[in-house]
Amino acid sequence: MFHFRNEGFFLHHYLYNLPGKNSWKQYIVSIILILFFLSVGSILYVYSNLQFGGKSVYLDESTAEFINISPTMDLLFSHLINLGEFIGIFIAIRFIHKRKLVSLITFTNRVDWKQVLYGFSLFFILNILFKFLDFIIHPHSYAINQVELREYLLLFFIVLLFVPLQTTVEELIFRGFLLQWFAKKISHPFLLSLVVAVIFGSLHFTNPEMEKSALWVGLNYIWGGFMLTFLAVKIGRSELSIGAHAANNMFILWFLAEENSTDGSVPALFKIVDAHPATTFIWNICIFLIFYFFINKKYSSFKQRSDYNVIGRHSHS
Repeated sequence: MFHFRNEGFFLHHYLYNLPGKNSWKQYIVSIILILFFLSVGSILYVYSNLQFGGKSVYLDESTAEFINISPTMDLLFSHLINLGEFIGIFIAIRFIHKRKLVSLITFTNRVDWKQVLYGFSLFFILNILFKFLDFIIHPHSYAINQVELREYLLLFFIVLLFVPLQTTVEELIFRGFLLQWFAKKISHPFLLSLVVAVIFGSLHFTNPEMEKSALWVGLNYIWGGFMLTFLAVKIGRSELSIGAHAANNMFILWFLAEENSTDGSVPALFKIVDAHPATTFIWNICIFLIFYFFINKKYSSFKQRSDYNVIGRHSHS
C-alpha cells in the first residue's frame, strides 16, 4: 500500500501537488461551467432526436422518454451530452485551472495507453467469464436476440467509436476533477473513494434498472464507483479505471439487451429475460476483486519510468 505522507508519493500521484490554480473558487466556477455545457449538450440531444430520429418521434413529458425512436440512434445522439461535458471540462481545466487536461488522468505529461488497454482487456475478459458462469447457473435467463446483421453492425461501430467518449468523460469528471477537488480536504484513500463512489452511484439512481431492486442495483453502482476510484487512488493515475469503465459499458451494449434498463432495447446479440440483481452484484464483487488482484500484482510497485516526464507542479491554492 502507498503511504500518504511519503514525499515521493505526492510527487508521483495525480491527486496531489497539482500544477496551475486549484483553489475552491476555481473549482466552483468550473462546476458551473461544466453544468452549463452539460445543459447545452442535453438540449442538442433532445433536438437531434426530434429532428433526425424520424417523423413519428416525440418526447413523452410524463416519462421524459422518446417514443418511436430507434434505440441505436438514441444512443448515438445521447453522446452529444458527453460532448458538451467534455467541452466544459476542457475549458475549465485549460483556462480556469491553467493546466493541461492530461493532469486529470496522470502526473506525467502523457497518457499511458498500455495501462488503458490492459485495464480494458482484463475487465472485458472477466465480464465474459462471469457472464458465462451466470449463464450456466441461470440458462433460462438469457435468449438470443433476433436482430439483423445491419442493425448489429451499426450498433457495434457506434459503441466502438462513441462509448469510450462517454466513459472517459465520466472518468475525467469523477476520477479526475471531483477526486482531485475532494483530495484537497480528504486524505484517507478509503474515505476519499467512498465519497466519490456515493456521488457517482447516486447519479445513476434514476436509471430504470433501479426498479428491479433499488438495494442491489444501487449497491452495485456504488461498489463499481468505489473500486474504480480506489484503484486510481492506489495507483496514482486513472488509466486503468478508464479502460475498465469502457470495457464494462461496451460489453453490455454489444452483448446484453435488457428491458427497462438504460439503452436496454439496443440490438445486442443476447437479451436478459429474467434479471437477478443480487447475483449480479455478487458477480461484480468478484470481478472487481479479481481485477484488483491482478492490478495490485502488476502495478502496486509502480515507479515512475525514466521515459516519463513529470508535469511541472506549482499549485496555487
